[in-house]
Formats: sequence, structure tokens, C-alpha cells
Amino acid sequence: QTRQLVADIGFDMLFTFLYSKRSGTPAAEMEDDTTHEVKQARFERLLKTQDECVQVRQDAYQGKRVRVLVDGHSKGTEYPLTARTEGGLLVCCAGDNLEIGNFADVVIEKTSLRCLFGRTL
Repeated sequence: QTRQLVADIGFDMLFTFLYSKRSGTPAAEMEDDTTHEVKQARFERLLKTQDECVQVRQDAYQGKRVRVLVDGHSKGTEYPLTARTEGGLLVCCAGDNLEIGNFADVVIEKTSLRCLFGRTL
């Protein structure tokens, strides 16, 4: 049901972790009869569901023009600067007239799960 909810809602990201007892909570007194291996497998399936949703959303940006605020340097050389869309998506950028602190219009050339890659017009 959790995986179906994640698929239906289409979250931008999840903050999730394997279950562990927290002292002082009612759950800390309950028996935990689920093995670590089962927890890990469930966790990985949940993350896979999330990644599939994110990839579809990221791929929809392919070829689109987006306005970004250039905010720093990336680790790569092909797209040397980082920026954020109005919605907070990370975009690694390349092209002329890009300066940290300024807005720019870029066309998304490729996508990944965690980043879009764009070039100035």
C-alpha cells in the first residue's frame, strides 16, 4: 500500500529509512518480528518505485526551456555551473553569459534521477 501511495502521489523525494526501535516510544515495547533482510528488500522496492516516478517527471523536461537561478559550481566540466528551477530542481548548466547569482534561460539537453542538464539558448 505504501508503494502504491508513492506511485499515486508522485512525491519529489522521500526521506525514508529502515525501521529501528526508538526508546521511550510505544513501538519500542512491541515485538519486531521482521528480519533485517526483509526490511532491506522492502526498503529497496520502495526506493525503486520512487525512482521510477522521479525519472518519468525528470524525462518530461527533455527539450524544454526553463528559467534557472545560477547558484554555484558543479563537479563536472561539460556543465560547469549549478542552478535551481523555481521549483527547486537541480540543473547543471553550460553556455554563454552564465554568472552565479543571475537568472538564465536554458534548454534541458539530458536528464538523470537527481539532476537536469541544460545549456543557454
